[in-house]
Amino acid sequence: MNWPIEKRIRAGFGAMLLLLLVLGVVSFWGATRAIRTYQSVDHTHQVSEELERALASMLDAQAAFDNYLLSGEPQFRKSYEASIQQAVAGLETLRGLTRDNPRQQTALNRLQPLLTAEAAGMSAQLDARPAPETAARSRLPPQGNRGLTDMRHVPREMQAEELRLLKERSVRAQAEAYTTIAFGCLGTIVTMTVAALANLFVHRGFLKQQRAETSIRRLNAHLEKQSVQLKDANRELEAFSYSVSHDLRAPLRAIEGFSSALAEDCADGLSPQGKEDLERVRTAARRMGQLMEDLLGLARVTRTELRRAPVNLSELAEAILAGFRKSEPEREVEVSIAPQLVADADASLMQIALENLLSNAWKFTGRCERARLEFGAAFLDGQRVYHVRDNGAGFDMAYATRLFGAFQRLHSATEFKGTGVGLATVQRIIHRHAGRIWAESQIGQGATFYFTLPALPVERAEG
Repeated sequence: MNWPIEKRIRAGFGAMLLLLLVLGVVSFWGATRAIRTYQSVDHTHQVSEELERALASMLDAQAAFDNYLLSGEPQFRKSYEASIQQAVAGLETLRGLTRDNPRQQTALNRLQPLLTAEAAGMSAQLDARPAPETAARSRLPPQGNRGLTDMRHVPREMQAEELRLLKERSVRAQAEAYTTIAFGCLGTIVTMTVAALANLFVHRGFLKQQRAETSIRRLNAHLEKQSVQLKDANRELEAFSYSVSHDLRAPLRAIEGFSSALAEDCADGLSPQGKEDLERVRTAARRMGQLMEDLLGLARVTRTELRRAPVNLSELAEAILAGFRKSEPEREVEVSIAPQLVADADASLMQIALENLLSNAWKFTGRCERARLEFGAAFLDGQRVYHVRDNGAGFDMAYATRLFGAFQRLHSATEFKGTGVGLATVQRIIHRHAGRIWAESQIGQGATFYFTLPALPVERAEG
């Protein structure tokens, strides 16, 4: 797949972001697991410390018990009772800390009743001891129960379990920490690799862009040079056409004038064939004169400065058709003109364009029993499109490409008069307004000419 450099860069950055996202999720998951494991390690340390305190309280209680039996001193009994309370409280704390460990809970269930029973027995022995003065005189050896000493193995079993858990969790925490570090290093390596590749692609893209810009500048310079040459050639051609058309008018007027004089002065000496030939000369001279006028008009359209302003095309069309009616009052033509069609254009040039379009419509409906002309507009793809429609002779769409060329006629001069310059003039006017023109037709069913013009600026429309 040969993707452009821009798509490759976007795809590379997209892949890098996706990979970073995956690595970030995995790293977050690993870090979260490591945190939980370290929390469990800390919890194991806490349980071990609490076990040490509970065991120390039991040992302190045993020592205070023995000392009280030996000495009968009240402070030893108080120390014994305080140690017992600390041991019981420590067992309750351990029960809360190890509620997620069934083995430790089972050990506590074994230890707590034993501690309670032994504490009760020892308290009974303390209560049955003789008075301090008698005990001091007799110095009897302690006869207390040694059960507390025998219960040491239960906390030690619990400590062994916590040490096992601590070792297991420490190993797991270390492995998860290494895994997180590995993913972090992998993410860094991948990011740096993708960034280096992206930088390489960007650099290549910039080089290609610079080469393309250089090529475009050269092409623009070449096109500008050709455009200048083309403009010069057009100006020369237009000047030539204008000069030829202007200079030929005098000889043509002379031909027509002398032909008219010859027809008047020598009418009796000419044969019927000579009179017919002379009339053909006069007709050809008049046709040539009309061609010269049309060529001069086409040259003026190209050379005239464009002066844009809001132009009411509906009013122009009404005035033009009123002139046609006045020149041919015998014709009955149904006319439809959309009101208030305003465009931003050159008024004089649009006058010429509409005259040519409406003149064609008027001319090519001359043989229709119920002639109909229409000038209107509609919106197509957000742009206003104007049209001149008739129900006249129409033309074959196979020859539509020749329609707007100078001196191109789709009907003979005997059928419909004309020089074939009008539509070329219309096209040049529309193109000068940065618009476009086209036509649709069927033979015998009329024709429709469409054209576009620039939208009216907002400030002018509001004004």
